[in-house]
Amino acid sequence: MARFESLSSYVEKMTARLRLADRHDQSVILVREIAELRLQMQNMAQSVSALASFCELGARFDAERGELAAPPLPGMVRIDASQGLHLLDGFYDLEHTPQGRAFRWTGPQRRFRFSVWIDRTRPVDVTLHVLFRGHAANATGMRLFVDGRPNPVRFDASREAFIATDVAPEPLRDLSVFEFESASPQPVEDRAETRELGVPFAMFEVAIQDRAASYD
Repeated sequence: MARFESLSSYVEKMTARLRLADRHDQSVILVREIAELRLQMQNMAQSVSALASFCELGARFDAERGELAAPPLPGMVRIDASQGLHLLDGFYDLEHTPQGRAFRWTGPQRRFRFSVWIDRTRPVDVTLHVLFRGHAANATGMRLFVDGRPNPVRFDASREAFIATDVAPEPLRDLSVFEFESASPQPVEDRAETRELGVPFAMFEVAIQDRAASYD
């Protein structure tokens, strides 16, 4: 019987063959058809068994995947100037103050950003530490965008830091983008300086409120 042949057409076909055959030939035809049917039943049984094994394997994989869930996101992330920040994100090369403190000027564009994996199930505090001693002209007018939305930010002169508190939760977000926009290029006294300078960045910190800590 053909794989997709209907039962009624198969019966009609077999009946016609048996009518045209003599008794001996009828027996031969029946034996052959029975053997073929048994072979097809065995093939079908093997196919069903293979499908059942595949379904069992899929169920086992789903169970193991549930057990191997992704680790929780961190509650605090710190990025300092000595880490590998890129010009495409708005940072120049690493520099040091005469006292050996690491920093990077932001620029040439006014915006610079940090893309971090952070737990956003609760409000977070954001702190951008800068080195404004002698470069205080740009301490006002800074703007912050969290995942593209504007967020209030203020400058704390005692900490030399821009601070945003109570940034709204985003429970379904894993990767967050914190983008700052400086007010204007920083005026410089060195006439040999040709770069468009923003702010002298020292460290960025984002943390769930009960994990936030001060920067030494």
